[in-house]
Amino acid sequence: MPLDIGLDPNRDYSGSLYHYLRNDLGISLTYKEEIVEASLLSKDEASLLEADVNLPSLRVTSIVYNSDLRPVEFSIQVFRGDKYKFRASTKKDGLLP
Repeated sequence: MPLDIGLDPNRDYSGSLYHYLRNDLGISLTYKEEIVEASLLSKDEASLLEADVNLPSLRVTSIVYNSDLRPVEFSIQVFRGDKYKFRASTKKDGLLP
């Protein structure tokens, strides 16, 4: 995350980061791009996830943009292939609350 968006280094970030960005910092989050790819766990990833090296996994790389299309969050998440199920839902504006 960019240092100049106003994050408080002493804040407890255990809640919703997006709620904090929107409601406390007034940042309008308008666009998110995600790349999901299959991969094998590296030695370090396997150690952190308590899994075997080369276990199949999913890697999700995300970039969240504000209303000026400036990136405000970049993340890489790695999920064990034997422990997770993903569900994706898409809505057209106005169809669902």
